Amino acid sequence: MTSDQAEVNKRLVAGVIQRLCEAGGPGGEGAKQLALILVEIISPNIMYNGFPWYDVDFMRVTIERDLHISRTVARHPVIWSLLYQLAVARPALCYCSVLVRALLAVQFSHWQSHTTSSLANHPEQTRNTVRVLELMALGQFTPPQLSLVPDIIHIFDPFQLHCVKSKSLLNLNLT
Repeated sequence: MTSDQAEVNKRLVAGVIQRLCEAGGPGGEGAKQLALILVEIISPNIMYNGFPWYDVDFMRVTIERDLHISRTVARHPVIWSLLYQLAVARPALCYCSVLVRALLAVQFSHWQSHTTSSLANHPEQTRNTVRVLELMALGQFTPPQLSLVPDIIHIFDPFQLHCVKSKSLLNLNLT
């Protein structure tokens, strides 16, 4: 299968799921159900949605869960399309904020450990960072000023990006 055919297939699947969500009833009930199903499929374990500072053992489990979520999304790019659809269907993205938080946390950890390198050395991470920031802006998880960051990310160095991610993670924990 070529990458063009894979892209077409991804769009077709996402389109069918979007139409099913629209038929799911008034008030965005279909999008809400999709968000809950995504959380259950991608991260079936118990979610932690409380105060962001936890003990060391729980932090280790949380990091492992975040990496698992990030790898799952990387293996199945249609999930990005579905998350973007949920961001548009407000407030559906809030129901899967655990997934967004995990994706953001993985990016946050990466940039925290690479503050002295160049963004050009990390094209995949830069692309994922742009995706997460765009998703958060679309879902109104970030203030309007931060919603412009994906457009100008190419001028940042990793330390500045780490600072932006810190602000974004703080906003996501407060929502």
